[in-house]
Amino acid sequence: MDNYQNKSSYDKFETKEADLLLPIKDEAIVKESLLREKIGMLLCLVLFLLQAYAQTSFTAWLMEEYALHNYPNSSQSQRDSTASHYQSISDALPFASSFIACPLIGMVADRKGRKILCMFVLFTALCDSIITIVGVKFWLLWPIYMSNFFGGISLAIAPLVFAYFADITTKEERPSIYALIGMSQGISACLGPLIGMGLMAWLPIYTQYFSCACLVLAMAVLIPLKESYHFREGIRISRDDEPVAPEDAAANGSRNPFVAVASLFKVGKFVGLYSLVAFIYCFSYIDSLTTQYNFTNVKFNWGPTPNNILSSAVGVGVFVWSIILNWILKSKSERSVTMFAFLGVSACHLLYAFSQNQWMYAVFLCVGSFTTLIFNNIQSTISKAVPNDMQATVLAGVSSLGSLSTFAGALTMENLLAYFISGKAPIYFPGMNYILDSGVMFLAFLLSLALLFIYPRGCKEELGEPLKDDNKVIDEEQEDLIKDNNNNNGEISNYNSINDDDDHNPTDIYRS
Repeated sequence: MDNYQNKSSYDKFETKEADLLLPIKDEAIVKESLLREKIGMLLCLVLFLLQAYAQTSFTAWLMEEYALHNYPNSSQSQRDSTASHYQSISDALPFASSFIACPLIGMVADRKGRKILCMFVLFTALCDSIITIVGVKFWLLWPIYMSNFFGGISLAIAPLVFAYFADITTKEERPSIYALIGMSQGISACLGPLIGMGLMAWLPIYTQYFSCACLVLAMAVLIPLKESYHFREGIRISRDDEPVAPEDAAANGSRNPFVAVASLFKVGKFVGLYSLVAFIYCFSYIDSLTTQYNFTNVKFNWGPTPNNILSSAVGVGVFVWSIILNWILKSKSERSVTMFAFLGVSACHLLYAFSQNQWMYAVFLCVGSFTTLIFNNIQSTISKAVPNDMQATVLAGVSSLGSLSTFAGALTMENLLAYFISGKAPIYFPGMNYILDSGVMFLAFLLSLALLFIYPRGCKEELGEPLKDDNKVIDEEQEDLIKDNNNNNGEISNYNSINDDDDHNPTDIYRS
């Protein structure tokens, strides 16, 4: 009878503890849909990209007009070469400031939040457009260069958006989310040049006023959104009471861009090597956008209108490819898709270089429009391999590394184009920059292929280490409730103290 009573009491205690712990954990882990945040951030990104694509022909037109204004007696080929040189500086400066600013922005975003930093970088883009308006009015190039450098901080919008979505989505959802980001790019790339074409035909400076309106609206869209910093994979957490240890602070980023880039390899070799893939890719991917105007102007005598139409057609291609890639990624690995995409891009750049007429060039450029989506795949691959509390730091480091590469690529490719259309070149060949691009992309293909052998699909490096302290808040609540219960019932504490010793029978407490 005593044994029965003791056993009954023990079972009763187990029931109490189960009733105490399990409902708390089930109730605490609630994944929110955050649909408004997902739609709002996508809309913000669309507005940012829309104003950027609307200026597709503006910078090239501006540099041509500036060359004509300052060198009215020069030949057409000399003006084209001078304009291409001016544009190389204008295109490279934003990536120089992005390289410097991205690590700091990423570090602050991982400690203070993503949304407020998004608003800040949008504000820098707004200042860029305002200063450009002033520079154009007085035909001054240095304010435009200054605004280009300052506006390059806005390129940090990409890692911030990726980090925002990483906070509010699971790793399984991210490929689909990044495919939606690709669709957003396609929509913006389709509509932006058409809007820019109309504004350029009306008055070119109106593209800058349109840019200001889009950026103000994008900041307004962000205001009602929740700060993703308080979520982890869609689950609300509390970071206010989490102390930051000195070693954690050192691991969570550096203000020094070179240290931030080097720290990518400290996060893990997998992350570091795929950051190197991003570095190689960024050297050439922007070239098909920045040199398009000058290339078609020199080779096919195109102006702003046909270039904007082609850019819009490329945007349609980006949108279509984003749908196709989303379907492919449901059954194929991101890394495999990225590898084959590099091979395709390498072939497309050769086709650009040897296009015999404008129709061939336009078709090849539309087919190769998936180039702009590769970086999304690389970001997604890296994002899944790092902890959530380091998303902005790591992705900003990748963006900083990519900006350094793009800075060098913009100066190299556009000056290469300027050289091979000038009288100094041994041969006249405007497509030489595309041939160099093809070789660089093929190198990225080889590295991606090697990484697939080094890190097989589904390896632990690709999936990332499990996040630590995911249930920290839940455990703290459980401990508080257990302590409160212990104050009212000494049986639980006595049971726990005896249960720690394997030599004791859990029912001995009742016998004693």
